[in-house]
Amino acid sequence: MHYVYHYQVSNLFRNADETLAALTKVVDATGLMEIDRHHVVYEIEDRKDIVGITAVAFLAESHVSITTYPEDNTAFIDIASCVEFEIEDLDCRLLERGFDIDSQV
Repeated sequence: MHYVYHYQVSNLFRNADETLAALTKVVDATGLMEIDRHHVVYEIEDRKDIVGITAVAFLAESHVSITTYPEDNTAFIDIASCVEFEIEDLDCRLLERGFDIDSQV
């Protein structure tokens, strides 16, 4: 299974801690087992106030990643798994966990 979501996010994660907390919420919402995680912070050269972040959780079943695009206030959430999981109400489960979603683009 592979799902990619493109979200409009008004309160975009502006630092690694916020993005990693959001990654935890996504992994928890899927019910899959995390075994490791890494993240990368990147800055736009002339705009140090705009920081994008990619965070990846490696799962026993595959991976979940979040990539932020602060210049557009959007984020991509990529979920891949070799086992099936319930995806239909992922938006609701993310909202229940405090994930601030304006809309799915």
